[in-house]
Amino acid sequence: MTTASHASANRPFHAYSARFYRHDLQAVRAVSVLLIMIYHIWLGKVSGGVDAFFVISGFLMGSVLLQTAATQGAVSAWQFWKKLLVRILPAAYFVLFCSVVLTLAFIPPPMWKFGVLELIASSLFIENWELVRTATNYLARENPPSQFQQYWALAVQMQTYVLLPILMLCSTWLAARSRRHGMLVAALPVAALALLSLAWSIYATHRSPDTAYFSTLTRLWEPLAGVLAAFAYPAIKLNNRRIANALYAFAFAGFVVFGLIVPSSIHFPGWIATIPVMLTLILILCGDRREGWLAIPAFSAAGNLSFTLYLWHWPILVVTHYLLGTTALGVGPGLTVIALALIAAWFTNRYIERSSPRVLPLAAACAAMLALGIGAQKTLGVLASSQPAAVHPLTPLSQTQNSVNIPFRTFVTSNYDRPYAISNCLGTVCEFGNPDAAHTVVLLGSSHAAHWQPAFEWMAQQRGFHLVTVLSHANELAEIDRIHPELVITTATSTIGGGENVAQSSPALWSALAQRGIKILALRDTPRFTQHQNACVWKHRDDAAPCAIARDTVFAAQFPAKPFEQRIPNLQAVDLTDLVCDARSCPAVHDDILIYYDTHHFSNSYMKHVAATALQMIDAQAPGLLP
Repeated sequence: MTTASHASANRPFHAYSARFYRHDLQAVRAVSVLLIMIYHIWLGKVSGGVDAFFVISGFLMGSVLLQTAATQGAVSAWQFWKKLLVRILPAAYFVLFCSVVLTLAFIPPPMWKFGVLELIASSLFIENWELVRTATNYLARENPPSQFQQYWALAVQMQTYVLLPILMLCSTWLAARSRRHGMLVAALPVAALALLSLAWSIYATHRSPDTAYFSTLTRLWEPLAGVLAAFAYPAIKLNNRRIANALYAFAFAGFVVFGLIVPSSIHFPGWIATIPVMLTLILILCGDRREGWLAIPAFSAAGNLSFTLYLWHWPILVVTHYLLGTTALGVGPGLTVIALALIAAWFTNRYIERSSPRVLPLAAACAAMLALGIGAQKTLGVLASSQPAAVHPLTPLSQTQNSVNIPFRTFVTSNYDRPYAISNCLGTVCEFGNPDAAHTVVLLGSSHAAHWQPAFEWMAQQRGFHLVTVLSHANELAEIDRIHPELVITTATSTIGGGENVAQSSPALWSALAQRGIKILALRDTPRFTQHQNACVWKHRDDAAPCAIARDTVFAAQFPAKPFEQRIPNLQAVDLTDLVCDARSCPAVHDDILIYYDTHHFSNSYMKHVAATALQMIDAQAPGLLP
């Protein structure tokens, strides 16, 4: 631990020796969490509440460190971290544990897998980086929000708190060695880092908004803005209270309506986050130190619940979505969520947060959460690896039975039931079958081509051809030229956005392949569901009909790729839709096998199940095309 001497550190920091706690900021925190809940429950937009949280937390923690430097002449990183952990961890781990219990009680088993890694990440306060990882992972970015996702904001704060005392040690060192303007010099490291983070936030949000939203690097400037406010606070004196009160009222009103004005299309944080940050800074710097109109006890008490209320509202909201089967909540269900979150937050604050925890029990709680998450991950992996292959004969979709008899283990591990090419071959070339075979076939495209791999691998074994996958590849035509296949299998249409069309780039690709003398088997795209249908099947095991979607809402009346057979030589459009849809609907389950592992990719089990029938259909629609 590094310290600065009392004599040298106290001289420039003497202005911070008085405690300048502000009760009205507790009201701002209460309003922030209320806005977060309202926007999460009903509006699906960014409210600016999290940004205000970050700024106020930076102000409060910065004030604590500055007061410590003023009164004790030293900044002790260890003491700061120890007090912080004792303050935050009991409630954080209690809500985390209760979220696990809610998961087991109310969330469908097919959805359990999605929260396991986030449970581990939340236990270590790196949930924001787990969300950054999933945002950049094609296979994970469509995962439903987990019941632990709210821990990303706490993770950003905790990571900032790791840095903050070290940064303040640099400030005290500079201040002690500065002959003039000691505090301005002391604030320079904080200001420089804040500006770098803001610049990166603007750039990264424009380049990759999905990852920038959760990154500590793009959020760091917000709590550091609060720290700079703590530096400036004793020196700013607004003698004209009318002007100060007008600015205060303007900032509060602007903060409340900010989320309503800002379009949902604008990405956060970036430059737009400077608005709620500046409004919060005005509230901090223009507030009445003799306590203002927001400092009434009721508001202050509500602010005391803000931390636990933020942690509690999200798992309760996620559970409510699953129980009601919709994310569009009315006034009554939404208010119920808020009421339950308030009750849970009060209980946690009263009996957990305000208790007298010790370091060892907190370490044990951390270890328990990690062990629980890692144990769940390993258990799911073992269950998935021991899942038996489907052996039932395929029956026509028109004879589908609505009641299902699927083992619990299958539901729990359904997301692990992925075709090999989905998990391992996107962006890299994979090979199946006999590499020395006389005929080579390439499976080309993205994930909707990849999920056919188990069926075509079986066909390669039956017909003796060599199957090569070129999936989500940056230089697909170059790979085709290297491989020299006689046949390319690819997707013909796309069902993205609720309609079926030939992708704009597909005809050019088909023409390029035809010019090379390569035959083309163009497959019709597959359905996309708006809900996670395996969770729906679990909920409707006695009658899975509600989990199906109407066929005509997905597919065009006529296969859109068929006309291209006349325009492009060697192209044959093949429709295998009857493998997954009957005349009217596309179910989520057939022959007691889950058709999809997520909302629109086939499961490995179902592809193996239909492989023989798929081969018969291809031979019937395009005789002699497959080797």
